[in-house]
Amino acid sequence: MPQVSIHCVQLMHIAFDAAERARGDAQRPNALTLDSITAIVMAATAAEAFINELAEDIELFSGWTSSFRP
Repeated sequence: MPQVSIHCVQLMHIAFDAAERARGDAQRPNALTLDSITAIVMAATAAEAFINELAEDIELFSGWTSSFRP
């Protein structure tokens, strides 16, 4: 049975942590921290990774179902 690795979840956790840190620093006026930019870029990366992994998983799982048919 092939192994399925999911990386989009880890990328989304990085984005979430950066967003939480940026939210804490947002009390300053006109604050644009590196955490804000990191959160935006990592969220976009996680979305792209999810789409790519979903396509691979669909292809993988379609092979599994055809092997179980009589």
